[in-house]
Amino acid sequence: MTLDSTESTLRSALTSGFGLQWFANNSLCNECTKSSGRCGYDCSKNSFACLCRIVVMDTPIHVECGCSNVQLHQSPSEFKSFRNPILYPLSDLYQVPAHRGNFCALGFSFSFFTFWYELELHSCISLLFKMFNLSGKRKTRMPLAVGLSIAGAAVAFIGIGWCFIMKRKRRKREIASKASLSNDTESRDLQTIPSSKPLISPPTNFFAKGIPKSDIGHQSTYFGVQIFNYNDLQAATNYFDSSRELGDGGFGTVYHGTLSDGRVVAVKRLYENNFKRVEQFMNEVEILARLRHQNLVQLFGCTSKRSPDLLLVYEYIPNGTVADHLHGRANSGLLSWPVRLKIAVETADALSYLHSSEIIHRDVKTTNILLDNDFNVKVADFGLSRLFPNNVTHVSTAPQGTPGYVDPEYYQVYQLTEKSDVYSFGVVLAELISSLEAVDTNRHKHDINLASMAVNKIQSCALDELVDQSLGFRTNDSVRRMITVVAELAFRCLQQERDMRPTMKEVLESLRDVQNQELNMHNEEVVEIVVDDVALLKGFSDPPSPISYLTEKEHDSSASSSM
Repeated sequence: MTLDSTESTLRSALTSGFGLQWFANNSLCNECTKSSGRCGYDCSKNSFACLCRIVVMDTPIHVECGCSNVQLHQSPSEFKSFRNPILYPLSDLYQVPAHRGNFCALGFSFSFFTFWYELELHSCISLLFKMFNLSGKRKTRMPLAVGLSIAGAAVAFIGIGWCFIMKRKRRKREIASKASLSNDTESRDLQTIPSSKPLISPPTNFFAKGIPKSDIGHQSTYFGVQIFNYNDLQAATNYFDSSRELGDGGFGTVYHGTLSDGRVVAVKRLYENNFKRVEQFMNEVEILARLRHQNLVQLFGCTSKRSPDLLLVYEYIPNGTVADHLHGRANSGLLSWPVRLKIAVETADALSYLHSSEIIHRDVKTTNILLDNDFNVKVADFGLSRLFPNNVTHVSTAPQGTPGYVDPEYYQVYQLTEKSDVYSFGVVLAELISSLEAVDTNRHKHDINLASMAVNKIQSCALDELVDQSLGFRTNDSVRRMITVVAELAFRCLQQERDMRPTMKEVLESLRDVQNQELNMHNEEVVEIVVDDVALLKGFSDPPSPISYLTEKEHDSSASSSM
């Protein structure tokens, strides 16, 4: 290209870059070079120019290279070295008019230059030079350096901001983790009926990135369960009014609510600051959605991961938990022994089903066993559940659960198996026969833990000191035999070593045998009562009918007349 190109051509050249080579008048250039100057070009006059190095900061200025009375243009704010042309692109080279005669500059023999035009409409184009090295390789251009500097600063700013955000999140996680460990995981996990309205997904929150698999924010169902409208559930619980709380645990609070169509529901709201909440939420949805059992609480729906809160929706169970009835918090009074045995059988059936589906509950306790109005069992709260991998016999994980129910070997080896649920169920059996809580600091120090207390009483043949006497243990031989068998089963479940414990399937079979024995005894008692009543009736003559009585009276009267 030529220097008299149009402005658009120059703009194009400045964008893509170009090289420049020219030849100066030998005599002028030689004179410039001898005085330590550099041969250059004046774009405004289209003529040769000698470039000198500036050392003084005044205007006009004289150079220090053997020249006399040579005036230069205004100097830059500071002297800049040629050693770093990337940062200082010859802003320290200034033009010396050729008619001045004397030249001064730092001499060089390069013929290629990179330069930029500072464009002003209808004005002179000032040319700034930047050197090429002798091999023809260009050094990095100033715009690239500036761009890289800006980009680097932006990246650094983003990095600092991200680190600050992550630090705050990490702090929140630590606080939530401590709160979760200290919080009793006692919760009522109740079910509800799905809403008919589709979900309108609010903006996603920070925790949404932890949700695996499909994005449930853009579909009406997830694992076959209904996706609820968050606003509907918020209205159903009166904006999560504290007066509607049914219970709370380590991961969330359960609220009583009523949908717009009048159906009663219970909504579990996961804690906002719990860093495990998304994993917990997705885990519970996936597990509950795939299970179908008459004694397991069934999940009907959840909210989208993009909702402000993660919510699980269950059917409302009105009759409370087994713990409520055992420990006097319910209004219906104490549970009779047949009802307690029924609860044990149905709970064992539910857990056996879970284990056959390769699922471990991990938080079996009486507060997670719900009862309907007919005292049918609904095992709830899969908050700590984990899928049991097909190719392993245990899952290594941190100990979780409720004090008094957790497998003691679990605390030692951090390995989870289905036998952990068996141990917890052994504690439930001990509660059913004793009506005592799993942990009670008001008891003697050796009896604070019910599991230890039950094992000691059974080993020392002091079962009568453990059993709730209101069940008829001392007055009813049939009840005494059944409670003794259940106590022995609890003793096996509470063994310290897992290999010594039965499987949940074996526990279920034993309990069903006890239940069948009770039914057989009841039937035998009914038969005996019926037989005794028949024998008693046979000792009396049949009462005469009115017809036979009148016939007999008439016969006596006629006989008397004939005489």
